[in-house]
Amino acid sequence: AILDQVAQALVDSLAAMELSIFNVNHGFCEAVVRGLRSGFLMPEDYRRLSTSDTLEDMRSALEESDYGTFLQDEPSPLLVSTISKKCYEKLADEFRYVKAQTVEPLATFMDFIAREKMIDNVVMIIQGVL
Repeated sequence: AILDQVAQALVDSLAAMELSIFNVNHGFCEAVVRGLRSGFLMPEDYRRLSTSDTLEDMRSALEESDYGTFLQDEPSPLLVSTISKKCYEKLADEFRYVKAQTVEPLATFMDFIAREKMIDNVVMIIQGVL
């Protein structure tokens, strides 16, 4: 009976120890991604964008979101190509930041998905085509 109690105490302490190291490798990266996710445009943001008559109206609608600062240094008149370029730059900067916070095997996976053909494959896997 004493041996069973010692064994149970050992099992309980190992379980507690396992929880103390849970997500130690990917916890910060997960928190960063959750923070970035909270910056996604919401339905009301899309409504404001859909009612924009000009690109300047669109810039004003975006200023109220997490995208508010990425067009602030751009001179008027604003061009569609400028907006597209700035969106890609913002996405690439955020991707590089998240990748810099990762450890293996996630770092290798992010290297793979950064390549164009790999991106297409990942999208097809998500869509269930492959």
